[in-house]
Amino acid sequence: MFRESVTKLKRTTCGESALVRALMWLLPWCAWGFLFLGLTGAACWSQSATAAPPGSTGARPGAGQDAVKDITFDNLKFDIQPGDPFSREMLTEEIEALMERTVRIKGFIRPSFRQTGLTKFVFVRDDQECCFGPGAALYDCILVELATGKSTDFTVRPITIRGVVYVQDFTGPDGNTWAIYRMRDAYVE
Repeated sequence: MFRESVTKLKRTTCGESALVRALMWLLPWCAWGFLFLGLTGAACWSQSATAAPPGSTGARPGAGQDAVKDITFDNLKFDIQPGDPFSREMLTEEIEALMERTVRIKGFIRPSFRQTGLTKFVFVRDDQECCFGPGAALYDCILVELATGKSTDFTVRPITIRGVVYVQDFTGPDGNTWAIYRMRDAYVE
């Protein structure tokens, strides 16, 4: 019904308006957002990112690091086929060197039903439907928890975030690993 309304609206306008393009773009994202929020709820964050993750020394985030490291999602890529089980041994030495370090990375907030006051969100490589959920590459998303007292609003534009990146599996409702990277104490720049 919604899609028919949008199509009808599209036919009645001279060209494809920005609103119609946005609605058509958001429709599939909303379906995944509902699945993510409805089925997993807060399970994604059941092990609080503010608590020291496994393997953490408990030191101040980024302690001992000279500067923020600028990275891209390509720096987090490793050899795994979609659907294959994840093992920490798959990560390269370069990736392991980034763990527990403050990094800066550019990407997109994955849409959800909540649009404002976001303190936790799925951060993805691009604005397509490829980057989170069943069959997606594990290295194309980061589960982000902003620093205490910080929040942001959803945007369709790319953003840059800075925070401490680490590895902690997130298992989806299908029993498979959907994400491995997390970021805590993050800031939107």
